[in-house]
Amino acid sequence: MIELRRVCMHRPGEPNQAVLDGVDLAVGPGQVALLSGPTGAGKSTLLGLLYAAQLADSGTVSVFGRDVARLRRSSIALLRQCIGVVRQPPMLLEDRSALANVALPLEIRGEARGTVKERAMNALEQVGLAEHADTNVGRFSIGQKQWIAVARALVGEPYLVVADQPSTYFDATHCDRFVEILITLQRRGTAAVVATNDYRLLHAGVEHGWSHLELKAGAVEVIADGEKELRAPSNDAASSAGDHCESSDSDEYDLDDYDSIDIFIEDSNEISPHNIISSPIYSHAEGAVE
Repeated sequence: MIELRRVCMHRPGEPNQAVLDGVDLAVGPGQVALLSGPTGAGKSTLLGLLYAAQLADSGTVSVFGRDVARLRRSSIALLRQCIGVVRQPPMLLEDRSALANVALPLEIRGEARGTVKERAMNALEQVGLAEHADTNVGRFSIGQKQWIAVARALVGEPYLVVADQPSTYFDATHCDRFVEILITLQRRGTAAVVATNDYRLLHAGVEHGWSHLELKAGAVEVIADGEKELRAPSNDAASSAGDHCESSDSDEYDLDDYDSIDIFIEDSNEISPHNIISSPIYSHAEGAVE
């Protein structure tokens, strides 16, 4: 499902400063990989490669069997519809309700209004915020906002979940809930890559047989293999996602065309919901590439 081979990334304007230096990584369907490492080690950079937030300077990043660097713009849009992303910070529309924020990915897909509301409410129920569905995001605590971001990542039933420090603002009870969500993802064959230094998640990883990878000095060290899976891996999920991203992979794109675009909202106070929905980031026809 995910494979990184000899991936290198350098700091912008510093070609001799490698953030990632020959990284190899593989994560299959139904596997959870926890990625730890010191601040500045490149965890967020590595996660961003998985949903084409940026391209590797060298090496190969394959997601759902597709070389990300060779996908067309329209295929990147479809690829991202198969991936649930939890950013840090959560990147929410502060003047919209929790329900509206969670529903946005489904609305962009053109799902029926009734289906959108039902699935968004189910996602909020999963994170314990269904009773606050109509509350504007600006009134929530930072921990609650993080849960809304998690719900938004789950609402589309993705094949892959990528989460950057998701439990930073969670107490013990909420951290346990997030662990249960990861277990549920495993059971349905969804892969998850989670950047975290939260010892509670790392401890849960030991308990549940998840992979633990440590990123430091540009290299990934395997702390735990994570052989245990709650569902036997198959190629079904990866091939389905690959089919969903159907488009010729022979057209390479230039990162310079997209480096000012973000998959989510960099400043929700400056970007209106109308602008986001009409943006090529979310357009089926134009694609979504950063």
